[in-house]
Amino acid sequence: MLPSASLFGTEPGIEQRQDLVRLAEWIGPARVVGLGEHPHGTHELHRLAHRVFAHLAEHEGFAVFALEIDQAHAARLNQFVQGELDDLDALLAQRWWASAVFFDEALRDLLVWAREHNASAETPVTFAGFDLKQPDLAVEDLVATVRVLSPEVAEEIQSLAREALGLGGLGGVPSFHGYTATLTIPHGGRKPRDSEVRQLTVTMPLREAERTRGPAGISLQAGDRQNQDHRALRPGEAKAGLSIEVGVQLQPGTEEAQLTIYHRGNGTVWFGEPRVTLGGRTVDLGDSLTDAEPWALLFPTLQVMDYAASIEAEALRVQLDPSLDRAVEAATAIRDQIDRWIEKAPGLAPARGAHLRQLARLVEQAVHWRTRVEPNRDVFLAENLAWLAQTAHPESRIVALAHTSHTEPIPRRMGAFLADTLGQEYRSISLLPLQGGYANFGDPATLAPEAP
Repeated sequence: MLPSASLFGTEPGIEQRQDLVRLAEWIGPARVVGLGEHPHGTHELHRLAHRVFAHLAEHEGFAVFALEIDQAHAARLNQFVQGELDDLDALLAQRWWASAVFFDEALRDLLVWAREHNASAETPVTFAGFDLKQPDLAVEDLVATVRVLSPEVAEEIQSLAREALGLGGLGGVPSFHGYTATLTIPHGGRKPRDSEVRQLTVTMPLREAERTRGPAGISLQAGDRQNQDHRALRPGEAKAGLSIEVGVQLQPGTEEAQLTIYHRGNGTVWFGEPRVTLGGRTVDLGDSLTDAEPWALLFPTLQVMDYAASIEAEALRVQLDPSLDRAVEAATAIRDQIDRWIEKAPGLAPARGAHLRQLARLVEQAVHWRTRVEPNRDVFLAENLAWLAQTAHPESRIVALAHTSHTEPIPRRMGAFLADTLGQEYRSISLLPLQGGYANFGDPATLAPEAP
């Protein structure tokens, strides 16, 4: 537990540092510190992150500040920090549009401080990112580097990139599909007492045919989102005779529940007749499943409709646009092409080769996330931050600022993956403001680019 201490302030440059000394004692020898902010865009938390990193860089040997922004773009901002480029405004303007929550005065001040620090520091600091939002920048850097030694290979990579990035909508919220049925809760032959809490359980036989990617499953919700249960199966896990079960407790007076059937992939998922019990008694759902309504896109301005979906009797059919598979194949081909080229490239430094492989991986990650081949973005955030710690900066200590939902060691989140990968070398600190200035960047509908 962090020793009890008052925070003297959030502004960088506060002379009294005893609070940060106590913080550093708690961090101990950890090499990577996940600094979680909630919500995104809180001015004071960005200032505090600057103050914390400056102290850790000057007194505890930390040398990398990593931010939840695109890795390829952050590398360009680092060129300013290292004194290689001077036009900071032009570099900041290259950002992905929705990363505006981080691009405030506090970030600019941090970059300027890091550049000034490096002018005289014995150990310079580095600015980095670990997100996957701008694969176009990664392609630009890949092609420019490879072209110097092999114009033919550079052209091949450029051609593959046109196929991989031609989908549009990269960096946004992936689309997936499902159907939700509203279940009217029957009384089961008797009216429940006003104080009675009843268990609602749905058991669904599930088998698959021609399913090529993505999980499928069911979700049951009654009341608020806290009262929800879901089960999912990945391709190949659904076999004849297999059933999955979900259950929730119905609070007194609850008359409806929502049963969702979803499939984040391509092909057909077949559902058998569901068995529903209420308070231990079997009840009849009638035609609830065939009357199910399709989901609307969660963020219409950020998502592209890539599929045609329908529910027929007990089958949920999802047909994806074939360009998604072509994009995945092209992104994989870029990575393979880079691997083969690096093996043969004359005189290529190992560090440069590792950097090129990572750029190719960023492209692949962005396409996989866009097409839901890998449905968990936190896997990629963890991979990229681990790459910074283990490959790019193996001797350095890192502060990584991201949303608390990423940094905390929550199952299937970045923090949990890093805890598994780095063990005791990873620690997390969560920041929650009680008051302060929140950076409101407007309605996403007015900020998002037009969907192709």
